[in-house]
Amino acid sequence: MKRIRSYFKGVNQEARRVRWPHKKQLWTAVGVVCVITIISALVILFEDWITVQILKSFETNMPSSTTNSSGGGGGESITPAIRIVTTFIGGLFR
Repeated sequence: MKRIRSYFKGVNQEARRVRWPHKKQLWTAVGVVCVITIISALVILFEDWITVQILKSFETNMPSSTTNSSGGGGGESITPAIRIVTTFIGGLFR
């Protein structure tokens, strides 16, 4: 029990030594955090939109089929898939 009291006594002493920011500094920091949060959310939203667009282009250009005529692993569709992705990404930067 003595160790626990000693620990919390040390915590109390350290808390008194903390230099808390002034009100203006605090609100500046809060503003910076809010701006960075909004920018990060917009970046994630944009990346999500790009991913959805890529998946939609795959669905549009390569309809799913239930039968596989080659009997293999379906490796023949990899090249057109790569072509579709590169065309889509290339169109984004025009």
